[in-house]
Amino acid sequence: MNLVSTSTVALKKQENHQESLNYAYLFESAMDGVMVTDEFGFVQYTNKNYELLFGVSRYTEIGKHVNDIGVDELILNALKKKNAIRGYISPANLDETIEVVTSPLYDGKHFGGLVCNYRIHKNRVEDEKS
Repeated sequence: MNLVSTSTVALKKQENHQESLNYAYLFESAMDGVMVTDEFGFVQYTNKNYELLFGVSRYTEIGKHVNDIGVDELILNALKKKNAIRGYISPANLDETIEVVTSPLYDGKHFGGLVCNYRIHKNRVEDEKS
């Protein structure tokens, strides 16, 4: 490998690393709890609000399959259908209803996983009456 191609590879790695940091900053700044999975359903990332909402540590969640962290059927359906889904969950350990919105991640036609947003939904009853 010559000097030019070595420099190009190093620059590309630096750009990819910077892009990853930018996305991590966006997720950490989100008001919602955020969980990102890969295409197989393994947790790749959770933000601090996810930790606060569910009372877990991201370091114990990352790398686990969604089946092993007690996620609702909603996430499993979104992974199976590789599609966006919106719904509500009522975790046993919380007195709140949580709105869940999943967004599929695609790289071209390849399904790469899900971004799952969790938010306490206090007005669900009013929404259902509308």
